[in-house]
Amino acid sequence: MNYEENINREAGRVRPPIGSVNRQAGFTLMEMLASVAVLMVLVVTAVGMFSRSLKSSAYVESQRLLDSSARSIIDSMTKYLRESKVVSLGPWTRLDCPGTFSGTSLVVRGIDGALSNFSLSGTNIASNSSNLNPTSVEIGSFSTEWTCGSGQPDRLEINFSENVVTTYREGLDGSVRTKNYTFGTTLRNSNN
Repeated sequence: MNYEENINREAGRVRPPIGSVNRQAGFTLMEMLASVAVLMVLVVTAVGMFSRSLKSSAYVESQRLLDSSARSIIDSMTKYLRESKVVSLGPWTRLDCPGTFSGTSLVVRGIDGALSNFSLSGTNIASNSSNLNPTSVEIGSFSTEWTCGSGQPDRLEINFSENVVTTYREGLDGSVRTKNYTFGTTLRNSNN
């Protein structure tokens, strides 16, 4: 035992030997910086996942809205057209049959004898000034193909595209989603 240790022992003081490091309980600066860095990586990852989840949810909702709107348009047009007779499609009339014709303005005579005109009016599919699509969905295109033949029922194939703007956070516009739809129907009341 050296002189300094002896003096400290006699005085009742406990002192570490010279040259030893005096460590107190706690974290070093490096340990704190490392833990903050790990925490920041976790926070950034969580925020990114949450943001992607919001965008994905908005995308799914926009697809659901488009499909629901299209189903409504297709159902209402099919019910009406099935019992109708084509009067004209653009410049073509029944006098031009047999053949296949394309156009964007379809005029049909319903079973009640009333004429209905289906066409694109602005961003809506209109039938006698009544819109078939909801206001939250815009129609980008609308066209009809009419096939008529001698002694055969007429066949219509209708194509349209719908657009909806997705918003994944209040006040921020997302992207425009577009989806194309095609459906066909045979007109029961159309034999020449």
